[in-house]
Amino acid sequence: MQNLDFLQLSFSGILKNIYFKIGEMLSVVNSSHSIVAILGLLAFSFLYGLLHAAGPGHGKALIASYFGANNKSYSKAIIIAILIAIVHVFSAFFITMLGYYILS
Repeated sequence: MQNLDFLQLSFSGILKNIYFKIGEMLSVVNSSHSIVAILGLLAFSFLYGLLHAAGPGHGKALIASYFGANNKSYSKAIIIAILIAIVHVFSAFFITMLGYYILS
């Protein structure tokens, strides 16, 4: 059990470090408008999203159990995963834009 606690802390620490790095890079992009800074920001944001999605939640167990119980194909599982990702991204974008509109 203690090893799992260590993994959780290190995974959370990695995500926290990337999150703070993204904040720093946002400041650099805001002040310099450099294409290199923008590309770096996109790379760190992608890495954060990848690790975030690999963490707990996001329906991985639900989808895996559904496809395990119903003998679905890998291609259908990939399509469902892509659709979930698209819905997740657009809902986050919509909520962010709504928050921006309300706070502006």
